[in-house]
Amino acid sequence: MAHVQRPTSIVALTIISLLSMLVGLVHISDAIVRGELGDPALENIDATINSVYAVVYLFGIALSWTQNRVGYFIVLVVSALSAYGSFGHTTGATSPNLTEIGKISGVFFVFVVLIGAVTSTSAVLLSIYVLVKGRLSATKAR
Repeated sequence: MAHVQRPTSIVALTIISLLSMLVGLVHISDAIVRGELGDPALENIDATINSVYAVVYLFGIALSWTQNRVGYFIVLVVSALSAYGSFGHTTGATSPNLTEIGKISGVFFVFVVLIGAVTSTSAVLLSIYVLVKGRLSATKAR
């Protein structure tokens, strides 16, 4: 079987997206254990939604790895939602803010939110880059 050389941008997008998803799951796990929503039934719904979210993210990453434009769009949308959630905590727009997370769960989970913001934003930017680069390459080929 021949080895397929992937562009560096695709490899970077895959790694950053996987990190974003992993950090997001760690963050959500903390929120569920803390009982952030208060009601066990709501925590179960939150866990289910976030599991489906992670599967969609993985699907987008897999499609991106095969250099499929739909995968780039999926990663773009899902990582944008992740970035929005992370920045909500860092700016205090969504509860709990970083200070509250630190008091409740400790410095590790503050770090998780910050890393989530960095990785998600990086995945957004890389997705845009790959989409624009592909669009420009297609235009030059014509």
